Amino acid sequence: MGLTGRNVRGERRRTVVRAWGEWMGSTLAGYLAVGDDITYRKNFRVTKQTFNVLLTQLQSKGYLQDGKSTNPLLRVPGRFKLGVCLYFFGQGTGWKAAGDCDSVACGREYGQGLG
Repeated sequence: MGLTGRNVRGERRRTVVRAWGEWMGSTLAGYLAVGDDITYRKNFRVTKQTFNVLLTQLQSKGYLQDGKSTNPLLRVPGRFKLGVCLYFFGQGTGWKAAGDCDSVACGREYGQGLG
């Protein structure tokens, strides 16, 4: 792999947005915002379409609602909450790895602060 932004077959490399602060700039938020089916399958173990169907079904029954806090750092969308859950179970690496990926565990107990 050279500096051309292409893989060994000459195809353009995929770009994944990385963390720049709190949950909004987390690696996981990047996966959700610009991830393709490959990203979704590798990280959440479902296709992007399945993720969206699951989110719609859960939200229609009152689960995974968007946070309503006046503080934007605590206004976590249901989409992100589902992403954290699927990442945690899909990767099987524990709360620390999930906390590192979603940037919600910094200075807090793991699993807290999801609005």
